[in-house]
Amino acid sequence: MTTNKERIEILEQGVGGLQDEVHKLRLRMNDRMQRLEDSLKALSDVVLSLKASQSSHSVKQGHMHQYQ
Repeated sequence: MTTNKERIEILEQGVGGLQDEVHKLRLRMNDRMQRLEDSLKALSDVVLSLKASQSSHSVKQGHMHQYQ
């Protein structure tokens, strides 16, 4: 039979392992969020570039389109 002190030590080890896993999960989530932000920024840049290109192309041809 284990003593209370031994049980506490076992629980502390378990909590330490859990804290390590939570830390790793947090790092992975931060990495994924950063990649998502980077992807959204790149997509936004492409969309804005296409809108600007279409707008300048329409002006050159004498057409005025309104974009929303």
